[in-house]
Amino acid sequence: MLMTLRMSVMVVLLTVAFFFNGCAIIQHDAEIDKKRLADDLIPAEALAHQLGQKDLTCSNIKSDELSAKPKEGAPQGPVWSNFIIQVSGCGKVKTYKIQCETKSACFLND
Repeated sequence: MLMTLRMSVMVVLLTVAFFFNGCAIIQHDAEIDKKRLADDLIPAEALAHQLGQKDLTCSNIKSDELSAKPKEGAPQGPVWSNFIIQVSGCGKVKTYKIQCETKSACFLND
């Protein structure tokens, strides 16, 4: 009986420890998110410029970041940065939703 009680307590303690350890891994620091967004903005703006030059038929493009938000995938999965970037040039304006996988590629997110 004593052995069963000890085993039950041990299982409960291990479960609680595992749960709190998992929570610590999933939480993100605001400074890390800020740095990730800054790093991902460079390729996101490059994509917006490329798309803007094509869509606006204009080589002199200016871009403005309207929104930047981090987004997590599944636990232990990829981390994404979502941007809304407005480009303008030659009297035309276009807005793009761009998603970047951290330290990877960016793509148009319609």
